Amino acid sequence: MPHDLVCRKCGKSTPYDGVAGGAPCQHCGYKIPHIYVLFGMLPFLLYFGTLLAIEIIFRPPIPDELKILGGMAGLVLLWYIYARWSQRGT
Repeated sequence: MPHDLVCRKCGKSTPYDGVAGGAPCQHCGYKIPHIYVLFGMLPFLLYFGTLLAIEIIFRPPIPDELKILGGMAGLVLLWYIYARWSQRGT
């Protein structure tokens, strides 16, 4: 996890201490300087929303055990892809 991220408002490097909460920007005083605070759970909400929609609309004819296994494998894959994307260089 990076220790410094760029502020959304002023663009200067600001210390980052986690997804939940965080200090305001040291340079401009912006209260939520990091995008992670707002979008940390977005991939998971989209993922589980998509799984629910597929289950309700299509009702795939596979056993529940395979649905759970496939769902967890997809979640781990999504988590990995999102982590790699969110730590890309700017």
